[in-house]
Amino acid sequence: MPTQPLHVVFCYAPQDEDLCQALEAHLSLLVRQGYITSWSSRKVGLAAPRRSESDRAIQRADLILLLISAHFLASDQLYEVELRRALQRRGERPDEVLGVLLRPCDWKHGDLAALDMHPRGANGDVVPITSWPSVDLAFTRVAEKIRERAQQRVGSLSQNPLPAHPAPAPLG
Repeated sequence: MPTQPLHVVFCYAPQDEDLCQALEAHLSLLVRQGYITSWSSRKVGLAAPRRSESDRAIQRADLILLLISAHFLASDQLYEVELRRALQRRGERPDEVLGVLLRPCDWKHGDLAALDMHPRGANGDVVPITSWPSVDLAFTRVAEKIRERAQQRVGSLSQNPLPAHPAPAPLG
């Protein structure tokens, strides 16, 4: 039984929202089984200051997922602020940052080259999610990597320790 689920934070460009949602769907079993909880900027209400919420989420993250695309690389906020924080955390605890290559882009020649990037093909090379014959297979590979990290951190589960979703409030 886990002591506490791994808190996973998604850092991604708004243009990659559809791929972030797909990855979250592939991680839903890990959430149901109590291995992880997740946070992404879309969970911030319109009235909340997005940047301060993002800063707090990154500070308390157990695992930061950097969802890499040309849009991520082009964003000053993502590249100059969130990536820098993640790399700083990686310097302290390297297992806390995972790169997920969403789309083909020139990521190997910058600060991202030092990251543990996924998904990996059969030969071990990093292959962008959108370049796989099956996007679902690519996301499954990423989910398996996150499960591996979560199990190392929180231990194996024999049964579901946490409810999948909070109970709905009574009507009326």
